[in-house]
Amino acid sequence: MSNKLAIVLPGFRYSKDCPLLYYPAMKYKKMGYEILAIDDYGSCDMKGNPEQFISDSLDYIAPVLDEIDFNSFDEVVFIAKSVGTALAPRIEDKYKINNAVHIMLTPIDATIQYMTDDRIIKYIVSGTEDEWISLMSLTQACMEYDLNLNIISDVGHRLEDSNNLERTIGILKEILENI
Repeated sequence: MSNKLAIVLPGFRYSKDCPLLYYPAMKYKKMGYEILAIDDYGSCDMKGNPEQFISDSLDYIAPVLDEIDFNSFDEVVFIAKSVGTALAPRIEDKYKINNAVHIMLTPIDATIQYMTDDRIIKYIVSGTEDEWISLMSLTQACMEYDLNLNIISDVGHRLEDSNNLERTIGILKEILENI
């Protein structure tokens, strides 16, 4: 059994099998981490209220998380996408995880409140065309807390360039090199 755990937290309608989560999970598995990939958040609905969605999602996945002794691991890495980036800090707080590290792939506005000095955030990436985040607020938070932010031009929330497959693959490669 590994002494390191990576928890994969997908976005809404972006599964653990999509590239931004699948390949980072594969990388961490090859580095010797045990992988816990959350498949979904139940029938929770994102419409209108992301905070309620996050709370409902945490309630839905709690039975799985309740079985884990997080502090028995030397390190717990959250590989999170979109709403998963706001869910991960709540998990860290609820379960009092002392050794958590966050990788935030396309965070949402609800995530910014969790970017603080007492949280280890290894990497954050967002696109300039992402409609789920205020880049100004994200940039200010990252500057305030000296966080590693990668802003990718001309891509949205999926970090894909629909007109250039090679660029999309290059973006994924860049993320993998930085996480």
